[in-house]
Amino acid sequence: MTRLELFRLKSMWGNFHFDYALSLARGYSGGIISMWDPNVFVKERIWSDINYVFVKGRWIREDLVVYKVNIYAPQSRIDKPNLWNNLSNFMANNIGEYIMFGDWNAVRIANERSGTDFCAIDASNFNDFINANMLHEIPLGGLCYTWRVKGRDTWIERPNFDDMVKTEWAGISSSSNTHITVKLRNLKGKLKSWIAQSRCNEKAQLKSFTDSINDLDSVIDSGQATEAQIESRNALFQQKDDICKFDTLDSLQKARIKWDIEGDENSKFFRCSLKHKRKQQTIQGLMIDGNWVVDPVLVKNKFFDYYSHMFDEE
Repeated sequence: MTRLELFRLKSMWGNFHFDYALSLARGYSGGIISMWDPNVFVKERIWSDINYVFVKGRWIREDLVVYKVNIYAPQSRIDKPNLWNNLSNFMANNIGEYIMFGDWNAVRIANERSGTDFCAIDASNFNDFINANMLHEIPLGGLCYTWRVKGRDTWIERPNFDDMVKTEWAGISSSSNTHITVKLRNLKGKLKSWIAQSRCNEKAQLKSFTDSINDLDSVIDSGQATEAQIESRNALFQQKDDICKFDTLDSLQKARIKWDIEGDENSKFFRCSLKHKRKQQTIQGLMIDGNWVVDPVLVKNKFFDYYSHMFDEE
């Protein structure tokens, strides 16, 4: 695994304190990866194939031999029984506790299938595999399968997000007969509409702030600016930076994987990062003799005098 790919894993885990096992992508299969905390689980051996990654190790707290099995089952109805048989044979020949998870591409009952046709034969084979190996399904979130809204952090940080969610959820929840998954799906649609409208409003505000700053700059350059106009310009810069912060965070989240792969290529994200860093490092003004000075010439002269005096003393 390359260094860039390790940074990609770090972006998912949050730090470098992890261990992992993987099955590389083959053909149209996207590959499989398992990650864990080495302070909790210590690996001893790995088996991998196109449809699974077995990791044998020791669960430190309980001192148990555990097999963590990450599954990516095939779509083909012919290949699925072969996978169930291979998994069953492995479990029969390797004694220990098993934790199995992943994308099974199979359901146990018709109610779990939504949007596609239910195959009774597939379900029967899947249930036979589960029962034969005495596996127990963990009811995550109180349901067989947990569904959640994938909101981004930048959505949560935007103003009025909490109020919007509370208002929309109150309207959606008024129908007591609607299933929770339908309510969450409706909320997801409301969130998408809200963030799209918020971004349109932010673009309009950004243009308005930029135009106002340009007008004030013209007044300041002519030497006719008042203190109130200078303070207004600084306030507009702050408001503009607040909006630019959301745009930068959005670009970061959308391009994180692309950044890991392409590195320092001349991409939109790379240019946005440089622009944001340059803006952070730009000196907007300087306090000189108790007065806030924004004139670039006076600021440069003050820096020049300060460092000239410092070097003369040395």
